Amino acid sequence: INNSLLSIICHQIKGDGGKLGPALDDVVSSKGEAFVLKKLANPKFNNAASAMPKYPMNKADMKAIVGFLAK
Repeated sequence: INNSLLSIICHQIKGDGGKLGPALDDVVSSKGEAFVLKKLANPKFNNAASAMPKYPMNKADMKAIVGFLAK
């Protein structure tokens, strides 16, 4: 989850955070868990121009982030 805290710099969660990227409040319910996992693994998979960097995290970290965002 510590890496997910870095997303607050660019994304908003519950009104807090940055505005470079989209708000993440409903990302799991609107895009689906598989999309979010793929985006975390390869941020540019659906948008080559995405400013989102790739963070070093394993599958367990990614699943924890998805679980956090799904709340």
